[in-house]
Amino acid sequence: MKTNQISKLLFAIWALLGSPLFFGLYDQCMYTYWYPLTRGNFAHVILPEILWYIAFGFCLFSGCFALQKLLHNKFSARIIISAVYLLVMTSLILFLAYKIAFANGDSL
Repeated sequence: MKTNQISKLLFAIWALLGSPLFFGLYDQCMYTYWYPLTRGNFAHVILPEILWYIAFGFCLFSGCFALQKLLHNKFSARIIISAVYLLVMTSLILFLAYKIAFANGDSL
């Protein structure tokens, strides 16, 4: 494979799979549940809440950037595709955070 094809494949994998998987691992392991609960604390206590929002934004916009690197359409088409991607991925990531919370007994 050429380097260009490999980079396009990696951008596509990150935009579709890597972004939500990274956020899920971060939310489950580091920020919310595993790390604080193994140290005897409640979830959302050890690390500041702004880190959750930073990880959320990083996952959304890095996936959108990866999608932009794949597209060679007109500017207006790229904007529309990016907006749809952001809406769908925001819904997916928030649903993932919801499922992780319920799986760990945090059902407020």
